[in-house]
Amino acid sequence: MGCRGHCTFEGGFCGWTNDEDDDFDWFLGRGSHNPSTGPSTDRTSFMHGGMEGGYAYIDSSYPRRPGDFARLSSMEFEATGPDSPLCLRFWTHMYGNGIGALSILLSDTAEAKEWEVWSLSGEAGNAWYQAELPISSPNPFMIIISGKVGKNNLGDIALDDLSFTQGSCPTAPQIAAPISGDCTFEVDECGWANVGVRDRVDDIDWDRVSGQATRTSTYDHTLGSEKGFLMALARNNVQRPGSRAWFASLEMKQTTMPRCMSFWFVLNEPFIDNTGPSLGSLTVYTKNAKSVMTPIWRLYNHQGPEWRYAQAMIPETTEHMQIVFEGTWGSSRANGFIGFDDITFFGGACSTMPSGAYVRVGQCRFERDTCDWYNDTTQEKSSVSWRMATVSRRPANLPDKTFGAPEGYIYFDLFNQNVGSNLVRLISPMITAMEEQTLCFTFWFAVFGAGESAELRVIRQENSSSDNGEAPPQEKVWVLDAKLMDTSRPTWFPAQVAVDSQTDFRLLLEGQATNGGFAVDDLMFSPGSCSTRPGNAAVKSQELQ
Repeated sequence: MGCRGHCTFEGGFCGWTNDEDDDFDWFLGRGSHNPSTGPSTDRTSFMHGGMEGGYAYIDSSYPRRPGDFARLSSMEFEATGPDSPLCLRFWTHMYGNGIGALSILLSDTAEAKEWEVWSLSGEAGNAWYQAELPISSPNPFMIIISGKVGKNNLGDIALDDLSFTQGSCPTAPQIAAPISGDCTFEVDECGWANVGVRDRVDDIDWDRVSGQATRTSTYDHTLGSEKGFLMALARNNVQRPGSRAWFASLEMKQTTMPRCMSFWFVLNEPFIDNTGPSLGSLTVYTKNAKSVMTPIWRLYNHQGPEWRYAQAMIPETTEHMQIVFEGTWGSSRANGFIGFDDITFFGGACSTMPSGAYVRVGQCRFERDTCDWYNDTTQEKSSVSWRMATVSRRPANLPDKTFGAPEGYIYFDLFNQNVGSNLVRLISPMITAMEEQTLCFTFWFAVFGAGESAELRVIRQENSSSDNGEAPPQEKVWVLDAKLMDTSRPTWFPAQVAVDSQTDFRLLLEGQATNGGFAVDDLMFSPGSCSTRPGNAAVKSQELQ
């Protein structure tokens, strides 16, 4: 992008032009002659003393009237692309009790539309302040700076040192943002808040802390210093693995356009013991008016000690909604750190970043529920079904695979089922056809009990129904017989199988036993094919009737 659009207004407008169809023009200045309005020096001189530079300003004195506006337009910029927003930074001086408003508009030149992306009104004192905002456009665009005259002639508005850099940035000052939500956490939580105790949805809080107070080597992201602030997942003495905290935005209005939320995060577990990573998770949800939570971004366990950039797409919605950050501790909270900083919202559909945080339908780690997987209705009347492990009821004290917690997975155990069915079936939500022709389905399993007769199967079921009401075709894709396993002490084993994703389908987890069972955890999908694991679970393709 080079230095296009950059301007210090020392000797001109650097390619920015005054519009023809406004009421008056922006001028270049080197210092106001009226002590009651406007800056006495440009921003650099103000910071360093002396009189060396220029700035752009609107002169609100006669013959200007309240409501008159002046527009300064940039040259045309190329489309930014949904994953490459720009940050526009500038300095502004709004001193005088008649100050009107300063607005930044984004003009889509392909669709001849413009909208406000930053706006500030009223007096801010006799000083230069830095402003910044994210710029994102799917089409070529121009930036328009609009200065509006306020209630009297003490209303000179000045700007200086315009620059563009790659990457998003939270809108500053916060009140200039078109929608609330951007936050650096330097001053306060910007309207974001921990969920109240009465709601009983979480058991710990997010804390706004300084880098100095984190008790780790992590500084905040905004300033990169121990004086800067960030949000960190709190620890307390009574929590257990799975303790979680919710942090919710103010209500956001409905929108006909998708939006992108970017933020920075740390998920760091400096010491990983021999049981493997068990830090916890960070999840972002949308929450609609009916309190339905939909995960849009999620990462588990250790990601490294550095701040990393994140993006999540917020789909268009016909109703008000909130964004919720959920932090969950695993079992190694004593040495771990989970935090986030610098939330920014900008327009446009964007990719999930990092790509591993993408939430696919059907993925589940069973921390809270079965994520829309459900037991086959024929099992409702029977005592036999897949169930969530609990502290008091779980097989052979097997810990959860995700965090090493005492619960957080599913299992079935069938012992001496002389009566009724000895088959259990858990059905996935509908998985829609993908551009990728194949998905790799991965999960972990453990087997327990005598096991001779225990079997676990993965079945792919087409989403189709024939006219004569026959059940849709089913295909076994993975079958494991517990006879081949050591069942004396249950341990977790990895499993994977390639699943055809060219058409809509469901997966069925089917279990059978007379004296034992299986536990399953961490169901995940990733694009592309994979070999079947363990090898002895491979099956020849066959249709089930």
